[in-house]
Amino acid sequence: MFQHGWTCIDDGYDFRLFTSPCLRVRVGWLPEVPAEKPIQITASTHPLKSPLWHISLDDQAPTEFLTAVITTLARTLAESPHTLFAPDNDQPDDLPLPPTWTGSSGPRVSHGKAPDNLASYSATPYSHPANRPPEEQTRWEFRAGPREHAWQARFSPATPPVLVEAFHRAFTDSAPLTRHRYELDPLLLPRLTLTGPATASPGDAPTTSQSGQPMNADARRDLIPRNTTLSLIETLDTLRGRFLDASEQWKLVDETGEVPAEPSYPGLLQQALDSQALSREVVQLTVGFAHSATSTTRAGTALLAHLAIAATHSSHAVPYFAGTAQEALSLNSLPADRKYREERMVIIHATAHRYLRRTSESLGDAVKDLRVHLEVHRFFPASTGREIPAPPPPGQGAPHR
Repeated sequence: MFQHGWTCIDDGYDFRLFTSPCLRVRVGWLPEVPAEKPIQITASTHPLKSPLWHISLDDQAPTEFLTAVITTLARTLAESPHTLFAPDNDQPDDLPLPPTWTGSSGPRVSHGKAPDNLASYSATPYSHPANRPPEEQTRWEFRAGPREHAWQARFSPATPPVLVEAFHRAFTDSAPLTRHRYELDPLLLPRLTLTGPATASPGDAPTTSQSGQPMNADARRDLIPRNTTLSLIETLDTLRGRFLDASEQWKLVDETGEVPAEPSYPGLLQQALDSQALSREVVQLTVGFAHSATSTTRAGTALLAHLAIAATHSSHAVPYFAGTAQEALSLNSLPADRKYREERMVIIHATAHRYLRRTSESLGDAVKDLRVHLEVHRFFPASTGREIPAPPPPGQGAPHR
């Protein structure tokens, strides 16, 4: 794009916008725009007019597909720009059907589906969706990936055919896409097969989805053993519930919403002690998992991140509960400052509760990831090998170095 004179605006964070020399074509990475796909490509007949056509893609779309469209776009804008701004762009009603794909009869079809059912494309009515302006309606839609991890690309009715066809060629190309194993979501690994040479370097896994082909052995090595996963789910879910119960049951104010005239120092200090015990269980579990070989896998690294956050939040709650007890003990020492001290005590106690809830949320996120990970095991036959032992349950200690 830069070789054709395009400029780029980058805020240094998530926003990036490329603009053509004529200011009429824009390619943007806009993840902060609500209810929109993060990759947006638009063109207008005049820099200040509404878009004539519009392309939107999910950020999971392979880079190779996006590159095919942008390269064609930049070349066409430089060589024959008038073809990009014709208001009567006549998109094809059908596209070539790859040899192994299924669709309508004939060499060109209005919809097609890959043999493994993980990719499809289709032409939609010009009025879909009817509540959007014409330039944002969808004429062609491409979709790929399993249901729980699918991505989409949409082309509005006036999008130049040359761009639709460029994307279609890349989308239906049977050549495998080269990816490093650590770049792939664990949920996708069972659906991929190794297509590179047997001497491929560690971590390199050129893959392609092929229905009925043997599962990638590398994918299995990235899994947390099934029994370990089940044990972790049970332990973490129990801990999550205990933190949530504590945040709801450990009270400071009475039934009227007021601070008691004589807050119980022993009772509040007991909350600090119980909070410390809960935190110790989370830290022990985190240390135990960090020392296991499983923690170095892709899924293990993600789980360890959730556990580390939970350990941090749970540890932060303890001093705030202790601080609440300290404030209660000195509440009557200076009667003139009682109202101020009551407000301060309520804020400190509320902060402790917030850390309990955050801990519960982090543990809940870990459980969600593990449940998804457990689904991956369905694609592999039961292992007869020895599994990696799960981290010791809280309260039984953990290995030290």
